[in-house]
Amino acid sequence: MATIRNVKTPNGTTYSIDIGDPFEYLEAKYPDGGAGLHNSIYRGKNLGTAPTDAQYASIKSGKFTGIWLGDYWSNGNRIYRNGGANYFGQSGDNSTPPNHILVIPDSGVLSADGQTTKYMQDTNTIPETGYIGTKMWTDTLPNLALPIFSNIFGSHILSHRELLCNGASNGVATSWAWTDVKINIPNQAMVYGHTPWKQGVYGDGYQTGNRKTLLPLFAVRPDLVHTRSGAYWLSDFASSTDFAHVSGGGDAGRTDASSPLRGVRPYVIID
Repeated sequence: MATIRNVKTPNGTTYSIDIGDPFEYLEAKYPDGGAGLHNSIYRGKNLGTAPTDAQYASIKSGKFTGIWLGDYWSNGNRIYRNGGANYFGQSGDNSTPPNHILVIPDSGVLSADGQTTKYMQDTNTIPETGYIGTKMWTDTLPNLALPIFSNIFGSHILSHRELLCNGASNGVATSWAWTDVKINIPNQAMVYGHTPWKQGVYGDGYQTGNRKTLLPLFAVRPDLVHTRSGAYWLSDFASSTDFAHVSGGGDAGRTDASSPLRGVRPYVIID
């Protein structure tokens, strides 16, 4: 229950207005607010262990009623948070995704062991085929990370198109291609809003593609970029041997591609 107090009329009279739940009030007052409204205000409410049929219907409708930025599903001792509505809206080469929510966990779904587990690459190399030639893309994400999300979101995980780096020379990105994506790790633009580890005029663009905008979640809650739960990989390579990562201490780091000290914090989009 929310009450707005001391509202003044032109003649000087003051009174209180009971608007009930402020989020329901906003949805009622702005029924066509859609993604813009729901990306603008952080709520952070627990929505259950997995989306309900009603929540999926709300996403599909594009109204996103009852689902606000930062709301989350808690499952298996992990929080899967709404990072933004329609992040990939109007984006794609031959089609655009339907209404959707980007879901990103608060912590990595695959943790670093600091010893032998290598999620990005087995060696300190940047493939000539760029990011889509890495162990992360070809093995870690589809075989280890996607099943974790599938157990919660099932067939509602959308395959969509992303413009990903498919070529590199001496650690500099040289080309890109539209690629089918069901799960991915963020790039620097998504978590920082810029590219701390720059590669020059063309290299940055090839690694940014259509993942060019800071996630709404991180715009209003930058503390959620680094939650002290461990460092995690980003998809941008930063040299001929290094990839970018988010440090557990909060800095924008880079380290050897084969380092076992970085976990995996992927995202999916759901409808």
